[in-house]
Amino acid sequence: MLKYSVIIPTYNRATLLKNCLEAVAVQTVPRDTYEVIVINDGSRDNTDKIIDEFKKQHPLA
Repeated sequence: MLKYSVIIPTYNRATLLKNCLEAVAVQTVPRDTYEVIVINDGSRDNTDKIIDEFKKQHPLA
């Protein structure tokens, strides 16, 4: 059962987003109690690539 939603808005902050997602991934809260939602507001950097790579490495999304 979901108890929490982690909502991460981003715009052209790929490096900061990567750090943020990595911090979420190491939390000790049970994975089935939260969801992670990344809102990309049309970034023109490599934000999409960071999200795609992270989804492959971590079962967060």
